[in-house]
Amino acid sequence: MLVRTLLVFAFATAAPVAAQVRATLGAGAWSLRGETRTGTTFSPVARFSATFAHSWPVRGPLGFRLEFGYSLRGADADTRLDGVPTIATFNLTYVDVPLLAEWTPVPDGLLAVYTGPFLSYRLDARIRFRAADGGPTFTENDPTVRRTGWGWIAGAEAALGSGDERLVLGARGVAGISNARDAFPALRHVGAVMYAGVRF
Repeated sequence: MLVRTLLVFAFATAAPVAAQVRATLGAGAWSLRGETRTGTTFSPVARFSATFAHSWPVRGPLGFRLEFGYSLRGADADTRLDGVPTIATFNLTYVDVPLLAEWTPVPDGLLAVYTGPFLSYRLDARIRFRAADGGPTFTENDPTVRRTGWGWIAGAEAALGSGDERLVLGARGVAGISNARDAFPALRHVGAVMYAGVRF
């Protein structure tokens, strides 16, 4: 009964938010997590992402957000090749399409909280190998990376300023449900991204 009362109150008091478009540029550990075994350790590599998003209201403070994004993801693996200590850097490039539920508790969309699934389509996958103590490097394509992947996103953002165009600051967490790579070492999408952009 209490939950129902709170939901009715939220719908009754929150002002509806008009459809919004935003473009953002993010930076953070949009990374890959690896499954380890003896002699192999992983560390995240910071990568950039860019997103174009469109939000539209459904009822009261609730709505949906559709995004189209471009993201770079990576991870460093400390391992051995032919007994030589080696650092293998995974560099993956994706197009992302998240479909998110959005809650805007503050009028005019000054604050937004969102969550939902994302689908990723791989554009490129490469591994760069280099000896841990220096020396030459070489890069090769990684055909074992899956063409598609999916997972879950949750985040929040604030719109600053006044007028039709506003600065947007936000943060989001990303958790992959499917593996990016099944061959050893298996990799999974994970990340924590801080971003800034413009809402118009």
